[in-house]
Amino acid sequence: MNFIAFDAAYSIYPRATFEERRALCMVGSDSPHAPEALGKYALRGWSFVANIWPHEETTPKSPFFLSASRWVCDRHSWVVPLDVTGVEFRPRLSVASAEFSWDPVVYNSWRLVKDAGLSMKYLTLGSTILKYKYLVADSDLLLMFTDFFRGQGTLEHLKVSKLSEGDKLKSWTWYAVSLRGVALFIYAF
Repeated sequence: MNFIAFDAAYSIYPRATFEERRALCMVGSDSPHAPEALGKYALRGWSFVANIWPHEETTPKSPFFLSASRWVCDRHSWVVPLDVTGVEFRPRLSVASAEFSWDPVVYNSWRLVKDAGLSMKYLTLGSTILKYKYLVADSDLLLMFTDFFRGQGTLEHLKVSKLSEGDKLKSWTWYAVSLRGVALFIYAF
């Protein structure tokens, strides 16, 4: 659960990964590359668990935070900013959009839950006014966004309804969302 974006490196389960060298294995035995990958990292000192210990399900000391809503940039993640000097940001998506000076990967959330085994639970947030899709752990938050995007999407479609296809793309306003915390922030791009 580590990845790199253009502006930072992220570890979303850093205590388990770097301090305990423990990894949750959610891959099935039918995965063709699982035996090779598991063996490779076991030889490097990693232990794999198919489930967390029963006492870890309710303790705040667990490195896996079972059933808690998590965010890529929450207090449990490690974020290592990268030097972006000389990095060219993505171009504007349209004349009505600003350039991205950050990576939208940070606005994803999920829950690690125990059912038959461990799995990550999330809902997908998508809209015609969003350039990207997002993962959302909280259904109430998803409903708030859905209401907003329905109204904003209607307005956006009305705005471009009489324009040529080329001009529609040039004038479309893309939005990015900050899904973190209870506050709802919408930034127009």
